Amino acid sequence: MWYISLGLFFIAIVEGTRLQEINNPSFTLYSVLFEIISAYGTVGLSLGYPGSNMSFCGQFKPLSKLIIVAMQI
Repeated sequence: MWYISLGLFFIAIVEGTRLQEINNPSFTLYSVLFEIISAYGTVGLSLGYPGSNMSFCGQFKPLSKLIIVAMQI
């Protein structure tokens, strides 16, 4: 359980400016948590991102993507 909490903490730090934007209601902490739990369980589900053909974690910064990869391993 602490792996998920630690991953959420680090991704929230890296993506903090995007999470605080009021103009972007799609980029929420719930969406980030959903991606983390999906990666940890190696399920492969994603909420997606409006106007984009890639998954939600495709919108992350490179460091956040590396954290997601580490959560899968």
